[in-house]
Amino acid sequence: MGALLRGTQAQHMLVYDTGDRRAINYSVQAADVVLSNQPSTLSDYNDLIRQRGEQSLDAQGSPVIHAQPPFAPILDEDLWQIDAAHEQRPEIQFTIDRLNVFRRFYVNLSEDPQSYAALITLYPDSMRGSPPRGDLNAVAALAPHLGKAMEIFRTLYGLRQKYQAVLTVLDMIAVPICIVDRRGHVLLQNRCAVELLGSKDGLWADAKGRLACGSDRAHRELHDAIRRISDTSRGERDERSRELVIPRSGAKVPIYAIASPLRDADIELEAGLTGALLTLIDGTRPVEGNIELVAAAYGLTPAETQVAGLMASGLSNPEISDRLNISPETVKTHVASSLLKTQCRNRLAFTWRVIQFSPPIL
Repeated sequence: MGALLRGTQAQHMLVYDTGDRRAINYSVQAADVVLSNQPSTLSDYNDLIRQRGEQSLDAQGSPVIHAQPPFAPILDEDLWQIDAAHEQRPEIQFTIDRLNVFRRFYVNLSEDPQSYAALITLYPDSMRGSPPRGDLNAVAALAPHLGKAMEIFRTLYGLRQKYQAVLTVLDMIAVPICIVDRRGHVLLQNRCAVELLGSKDGLWADAKGRLACGSDRAHRELHDAIRRISDTSRGERDERSRELVIPRSGAKVPIYAIASPLRDADIELEAGLTGALLTLIDGTRPVEGNIELVAAAYGLTPAETQVAGLMASGLSNPEISDRLNISPETVKTHVASSLLKTQCRNRLAFTWRVIQFSPPIL
């Protein structure tokens, strides 16, 4: 847009992109730099053409513009008779009063009949004659590139919206979660994961965005798990999940990582997107969950349920003993029984079991 504007005598350039030619709406993102600093102007113009409906200049001109071959300029005088009556149209009066522009020409930027994208080139009110032929030629030469840029923008904008929706949901979960590709590159991570990886204690993302572990063994095991689970996502294996422990140097409690297959079957995000969903249990951070659901499913006794709830919250055996005023041996017995009944090999695995039953939502 900037290159086009600088190469002509035009004062402003606008692009609109819509799936409905009757619902044209101009936005700051589609305006030149000068108009970007005047968002109220565009907003007010949108209000005007909405009020005029099918009688608006834009609603009447759009069908003709999009009936033209792509990238061929069409003058305003080819659409309307440029006379005193035309100048009195509310839309023309608006652009003269607010933008000091009058004459214009248009370019259909879309080769897709279901999409309506067009460039509007606006000239200062002092230039009352037809737009310069040199400007038409310059814009015609660059219009195909602008049309392709619009097509790419449209695709990427849709993807950004979908990724943002996924990230919004992930951010509502109070457990670190990452989406990674087969090579371990982090494609998406929620707020909790950003904090955990940012601490660089046991697990982090390197300069290339690839997961790395402080322990060589944990690094190998993690990436092997990610590769295998990603293969399952592509239908080449049948592993439901892989679980591993990642030691830390700054905390006694390690990170418990669970890799699950990820496949965007409906191509909601990106064609061919496969990889692993990585859930990270940070034993140093309490996890709120409905322990009663786990207790009912696995037949925990009331005493075991009470101890198990505190264990899932990150308390150690001595802390649980002090909190419940029972002996450390009793706590140890209840913990061992809870782990056995729920088929969990350690406390972190039990925390994962609680999360599976009731994901902590912020």
